[in-house]
Amino acid sequence: MEITSTIEDTLLNEGKLTKNQIDQIREMFILMDADKSGTLSYEEVAKLMGKLANSKIIIVHCSRNREY
Repeated sequence: MEITSTIEDTLLNEGKLTKNQIDQIREMFILMDADKSGTLSYEEVAKLMGKLANSKIIIVHCSRNREY
């Protein structure tokens, strides 16, 4: 988990993400990782995307004037 900590530290220190945002991403990853392998397979991502496509949820992205 050292690599994960380093990535999280970098994102926090550079002001790219807040602690809360990192926690939310981690929670979503855990929910998506159906087989608990620690990685997301194509099938796991495709399943989620299919659910999102069929839902009535509107996802809004706020860039905060940042370049991606």
